[in-house]
Amino acid sequence: MRSRIIVLSSLILLLTVLVCGQDNATTLYSDDVGRTSCEELKARIDAVFIVLAANPGSVGVVEPAEQEDALKSLGLESIVTGTMIARNYDAGRLRIFRTAASDRIVMRLRVIPDGSDLSSIKTKVWDLTLNLQRTLELYEEYDEVDSVCPGGSLTGHFFELLAANQRYRGNIVIREKDRSSWKNRRKVIEESNIAVPLSRLRFFYVRSKYPVIEYWLVPPKKRK
Repeated sequence: MRSRIIVLSSLILLLTVLVCGQDNATTLYSDDVGRTSCEELKARIDAVFIVLAANPGSVGVVEPAEQEDALKSLGLESIVTGTMIARNYDAGRLRIFRTAASDRIVMRLRVIPDGSDLSSIKTKVWDLTLNLQRTLELYEEYDEVDSVCPGGSLTGHFFELLAANQRYRGNIVIREKDRSSWKNRRKVIEESNIAVPLSRLRFFYVRSKYPVIEYWLVPPKKRK
């Protein structure tokens, strides 16, 4: 599987760099990504970091396009951050700009010289409102190794969704080996929250030798 991804990354890199060299001398690499599998998207992100490694004075730009609903939009972005974590890439070399929906692509990947003008990128504030009929549970195995479809930390996205849906509550179930580890993990989560009052959050401890965080988005009860 790993060798297949490496070959796929090399082919993508060769084709896109050839096209890029013809179109824009100031862009070191450019790749417009249509709907594709997690495996291929990971390979395309690998290609970005291959170019970054070969060009120390460069920066990667990722422009995910808004999808048909909030969860799909954030899920697409999460694959990028999850791949960086799984591969141990330097996140400081990559900048993410959320953009409007597109009929043609789901994401644009570029490598440009550091210091390039980025003002031409048309960013968009994504619509993160939800219309859930029941509680949605999101799982984060934070000790998990590389997987076919990796996800980054869900904490930031969880709080973004709660901030955009003011009537929703958030339950956070932390599965840890002991209460000391649970308290440490809870502290990290609370410190990362800058937008949601603690009164809308509830934390739960479950003893487990396998560390997992469950983020529950709880919609308001419908009045009878």
